[in-house]
Amino acid sequence: MVSVTTLRKTALVCYRYTFEVSPTLKNICSYLFDKEGVEVDVYLDELNRDRHFRMPGVNIIEVLSRGLMSLLVRNRSEKTRRKLFVWYVRRRIRGYERIIVADFDALALADEMGADLSRIIYVSLESADLIRFYPLESVRRLLGSCALRVIQSSERAEDLTRYLGVSLPFEYLPVSSRPSNFKRNAGGGKIKIIYSGYFADWACLSEFVAAISKYPLLDEVSFTFQGHTMGTEGYLQNLQEMVSGLPNVEIDLEYYDDSQYMKMLSNFDIGLAFYKNIQGSANFDNMILSSGKIANYLWSGLTVITNIDCKETHMPPFMHMEPTEADKLPGFLEIFLANRDEYTAASYNLAKVHYDFDANMEVIYGKMFNNK
Repeated sequence: MVSVTTLRKTALVCYRYTFEVSPTLKNICSYLFDKEGVEVDVYLDELNRDRHFRMPGVNIIEVLSRGLMSLLVRNRSEKTRRKLFVWYVRRRIRGYERIIVADFDALALADEMGADLSRIIYVSLESADLIRFYPLESVRRLLGSCALRVIQSSERAEDLTRYLGVSLPFEYLPVSSRPSNFKRNAGGGKIKIIYSGYFADWACLSEFVAAISKYPLLDEVSFTFQGHTMGTEGYLQNLQEMVSGLPNVEIDLEYYDDSQYMKMLSNFDIGLAFYKNIQGSANFDNMILSSGKIANYLWSGLTVITNIDCKETHMPPFMHMEPTEADKLPGFLEIFLANRDEYTAASYNLAKVHYDFDANMEVIYGKMFNNK
């Protein structure tokens, strides 16, 4: 148990949110470790994507997978799991100078633990999607009591405050990457196109595969669909059946750590970033500054094909099209081949301007308490 007289620096509470594939959460931890030289203690229910996940500067505490706890939660209801998580973390949470919570489930649980809300930094990850399960007055009270509230963009802040019916100040932290030194592999041969992320209906992959299978493109390019599922295994199975037998198309289900991931992306030329608002949610609006895959694509020097419709996506390094508009691809590929260096340079430039995590985090860090 952490003694209150010897406060540790930072705890991050993450419940039913996949920490190991969240660029924002991992980058916050690595930034604080580099800045302060102190590990961030991450309390989560359990690792999902990579049960062996570890990273420098982070002390992973899998609450519901620890010894006796793993036996107590076996075949138990979600209500019981939450109670046991609260019971375990409550005894420790008061021993930290600052507490970062990963979206609203974690904030609600921190409140149940009796945490000092004035020490809490709230990180919004899914706009109002998780908040909708809680009474509005409770949401207003908890969010209004936090020391800082962090969200991806002013547009998302406006969406959230509109839902809350009250105005709250937010700090902005676009989904972005810490600057890396990975160099692109020289282009040559087939143009290599990748989708990297969740296999889910909102990613429009089925529509895209159906469209490209009707056009004679597959001899000129290769397509890789890389990623993972979270309750969407049926969608992945359907996609696997759709690509079966198509030439130069593969599905990659391998897990890459952060270093391996950026090296893997650097082998490709173009990244796909399609989105469908299947829930009528503001979470799928204003995606240009809240898409982790776009940030990673740009830092890897990739051109991005997307259906996000805004000023930026109609100029390099973007190409704008709907997932069903495969007839546009031949023209896009000709433009890309004729201007490859321009598109690569535009990717790096945009990454530095809009997707530099350290530059954005520096502003927020300056407003944190006890940040010496």
